[in-house]
Amino acid sequence: MFGNDLFERLYDHLDQAVSGGAAYVKQSADAVKKGIASSLQWIWEALQGDFNPNQSAGQIAANAVLGLIPVVDQVLDCRDLIANARDISRDHKQPEKWVFLCFTLIGLIPSLGSALKGVLKIIFLFVRKAGGDATKAIRPAMAPVLTFLSDPKVKKVLGISRLDTVLKKFAGQIRGLRGQVAVSVLLGYLDDAVSSLTGLISKINGLAPASVKVWLEQSQRMVLQMQSQAGQMLPAAMGPVLKSLDEIAAGLEKEAVKHAPGYKAVPGGTVIHPLPDDVVKVDLQILSRS
Repeated sequence: MFGNDLFERLYDHLDQAVSGGAAYVKQSADAVKKGIASSLQWIWEALQGDFNPNQSAGQIAANAVLGLIPVVDQVLDCRDLIANARDISRDHKQPEKWVFLCFTLIGLIPSLGSALKGVLKIIFLFVRKAGGDATKAIRPAMAPVLTFLSDPKVKKVLGISRLDTVLKKFAGQIRGLRGQVAVSVLLGYLDDAVSSLTGLISKINGLAPASVKVWLEQSQRMVLQMQSQAGQMLPAAMGPVLKSLDEIAAGLEKEAVKHAPGYKAVPGGTVIHPLPDDVVKVDLQILSRS
C-alpha cells in the first residue's frame, strides 16, 4: 500500500518529519508517488484502519512512532475515532465501548506530549484486549512500549537516555490527568476531533473513488451519531477510566524500577539490562493489504 511506503520514508527521516510537519509530509508523499492525489491517498488508506487485535509488537510500536509526526498524528487520531464509532454503532449501550472512546479522547490532550500519547495509545489498545482490565494489560503492553521508546530514531528525537526515568515521568503525568479527565473536557476534544475529521473527509471526497466516498460518508454518519450520544453515555464511563489511569500509572512505576541502573544489582558486579526478547524492530507495514 502507498500509505506504508510513505510511512517507511517518514520513519527513515523521522527527525526531519517531526520538525518539518505538514510540508515535509506532503513533500514525502509526492516523492513516493507522483500525482495530484498523492498527498490524499495515504490519508484515506490510513483512515480505514481499525483496532486490529492481531498487530505485532512492531506494528503497534510503529503507530506510536508515526504519531510523533505532525499531520500524521491527526490522521491516526481520526482513524481511531472512526474505529470507535464503528464499534459503538454495533451496540451503543455497552458501557465499555464508551470507556474505550474516552481512551481515544485522552490521547488528544495536547499537554501530554507526543511520547506519552504514543505510550498511552499502546497501553489502551491492550486494555481493550484485556476487557478493560488495565492491571492485566500492562505486562503484555510493555513489549511494544519498549520497542517504541528504545528505537534509536525515537530516542534521538525525544532525547531519551534512560528508560526508567522516562517511565517514571510518564507515570507522574498520568496521575496528574485526573483534573483534565472530565466529561465536559472530553466532549470538547470530541468536538474538535469531529471537526478535524470533517475537514479531512471534505478534502478526500473530491479525489476519492466512489467506493471510498461511500465508506467515508458512512463513517462520518457513525461518528456524528456517536457524538450525539456521547453527552449521555460518557458520565458512566468516568469511574472506570480514572481507575484505569491509576492502574496504568502504578504499572509504569513498577516497570520503571525494573529498568533502573541498580535493579537487582550484584555487589561489586557490572549490571547490564538487556531488553526483553519480545522487543522487536518497528514494523512500518501497519496498513492492511487485504
